[in-house]
Amino acid sequence: MAANSRFAVSVHTLALLAHRKNELVTSENIAASVNTHPVVIRRILQALTQKDLVETIPGKNGGSRLARDPSEITLSEVYEAVQCDELFAQHAKPKNRHCPVSCNMKTILNDIFETAESALKQSLGKTSLADLIKKV
Repeated sequence: MAANSRFAVSVHTLALLAHRKNELVTSENIAASVNTHPVVIRRILQALTQKDLVETIPGKNGGSRLARDPSEITLSEVYEAVQCDELFAQHAKPKNRHCPVSCNMKTILNDIFETAESALKQSLGKTSLADLIKKV
């Protein structure tokens, strides 16, 4: 099973836009940097634009650029903009009413999953896009 790479590709995209300053960058140029198809980048740019992380100008001379200063964009915001699924998921099988473990496990795991995802978002919130650019 392949891991969801939307977050990693989104961070790469934003880092490239930050590196290119206020320049409009095409989805083709971003895709070349990420080594993926421009359609993948356009979908990600759409999600990032909806959360006001990116400004996209359509058309022949268009492209995308950051909507805010890199120091004002946290990785937590990026994560929330592009993650479609929960970090952890329950299995879809119904509980066995005759088993106390089966009857309680989903509730127990939901609490653990919520705590873990909250910790992840808190950790990502401590790193800005500008922090990443300093390492490039």
